[in-house]
Amino acid sequence: MPRRAIPLLFTILLLCTTLDARAGSRLQVVDPWVREGPPVARVLAAFMVLRNPTDRLLVVTAAESPRFGRVELHRSFEENGMMRMAPVERLEIPPGGQITLAPGGYHLMLFDPDQPPKAGEEIPLILHLAGGGRITVEAEVRRGGGEHHHHHH
Repeated sequence: MPRRAIPLLFTILLLCTTLDARAGSRLQVVDPWVREGPPVARVLAAFMVLRNPTDRLLVVTAAESPRFGRVELHRSFEENGMMRMAPVERLEIPPGGQITLAPGGYHLMLFDPDQPPKAGEEIPLILHLAGGGRITVEAEVRRGGGEHHHHHH
């Protein structure tokens, strides 16, 4: 390979990496946090605001964390006077809009922690987007109100 082709090759590789990273970074994640649970808790919840500054629909299709056995997208809702919780297949963030993941609404359910997260710790969460993009955020563990164990699946 000619010597002057090497900078061009690096430029092309850098551009490909940047394009892939930009696909995920179009989704803005604001204030991600995980509610601290008792040391024996096998299920915790994560919350955040997902903002879409683009002019097209963005869809979160899955989530994961190296600290948990599995992560599911969930929604809490009231049915016959009782709070219930159910998994959802996707979170759709409309163009120019946002979706809030908060107690009593949409949230991430975090199952089987490798060790009990403590207040002040940062938990990595990876959000997978339709089309193959993904974004990794650090969610702060915070002390908070009631746990999710009172919901019925």
